[in-house]
Amino acid sequence: MFKLLLVLIFSVFCLTQASAINGNQSSSTITDNQLIVKDFLNNLPSKPESYPINLETSEHQIWYLPNQWCKTLIDQPKDGPIEDCIVKSISNQKVAVVIVVTACEPEHCDVQYWILSGSLGLRKVPFELEGELVVTPDNQSILMGYTGFDADGFFASLLRINLKDFESEYVAACAAPVLSPSKFWIVCRDETGDVYRLSVSGGELELIHRVNLGDDFIYSDAHLAVPLQAVEFIITDNKQYLIRIVTQTRDYQEVIEEIKWVE
Repeated sequence: MFKLLLVLIFSVFCLTQASAINGNQSSSTITDNQLIVKDFLNNLPSKPESYPINLETSEHQIWYLPNQWCKTLIDQPKDGPIEDCIVKSISNQKVAVVIVVTACEPEHCDVQYWILSGSLGLRKVPFELEGELVVTPDNQSILMGYTGFDADGFFASLLRINLKDFESEYVAACAAPVLSPSKFWIVCRDETGDVYRLSVSGGELELIHRVNLGDDFIYSDAHLAVPLQAVEFIITDNKQYLIRIVTQTRDYQEVIEEIKWVE
């Protein structure tokens, strides 16, 4: 009986150590991947700008680079000269997106996208990365929210894109995603501008605010669809959070609302 007890204790110890080692490896991999992205961004040949807020508070930055830089990086695309060379950092430099614009016509340009998320290197994405992008807390996926127009009218859509294989899945009927301060919630907006939240792990949309535009309507058109702006979390003097909601109307006015945020 005593020998059996020793065997059980030793087995539990080994499992605990293995779990700790695997956890450290996972944490190390995430850190290494982030260092790869940061090093890439720190060596870009220009200074970044921020969007849509300011460089101190925005989680996203953007670089407008010489076309020759993109030409060297990705090898000259076959479908024409490069018109624009852009790099975006997503979610505090967790992921970098390289955007190459080619073959521009009066109302259309071809746009190609590459992603750098770590040791897998710079990889071409087989679809458009449009709208707002947010990296999930586990660093395994990107949330992409966008709006569009179809036979039924304007719509909003949120996708989850796996960073390893670029497989995507539909999440919810909203766009302009942002993570809550706790990283537990995705906060997003539908095509009317109303604000919702859902768990990062999935689930149903929960309405948290209907925008009040009076007699006006949210701005939209057939080309831009609905240019939704992600909500902004603001911390107050008493350490509570507010959500600032900015909505552009069809009369080109900005309606700003603030509501209390509760996790």
